[in-house]
Amino acid sequence: MSLPGRFQVLPGRPAIVLDVAHNPHAARVLAATLGAMGYFPATIAVFGMLADKDVRGVIDAVKARIDAWFVASLPGPRGGAADAIRAELARAGIAPSAIRTFDDIDSGLRRGARRGGRS
Repeated sequence: MSLPGRFQVLPGRPAIVLDVAHNPHAARVLAATLGAMGYFPATIAVFGMLADKDVRGVIDAVKARIDAWFVASLPGPRGGAADAIRAELARAGIAPSAIRTFDDIDSGLRRGARRGGRS
């Protein structure tokens, strides 16, 4: 059985991996799986979370595998704001130059795909 969004690799280049890791345990599994994928020159995370989740725990679990963070706000009353996530990334030691913010996931994904070479 397959759950879309659990290390779902989309066809094409650059490699795009979708994962709904929303807690530190799932994020550690994601980090390990990314590490086993082989060499890629850079890993860009298009990242958004619900505000009531352990944002810092997820960041800490994957930050060693991420080169650039494209942070997006999520809609709805539980949706995390990009600026709040940016602040958590900064507190986790992520350089400001490695963080970009977007109003929504689609915008972040489009920009990330362009940066990675997908048109």
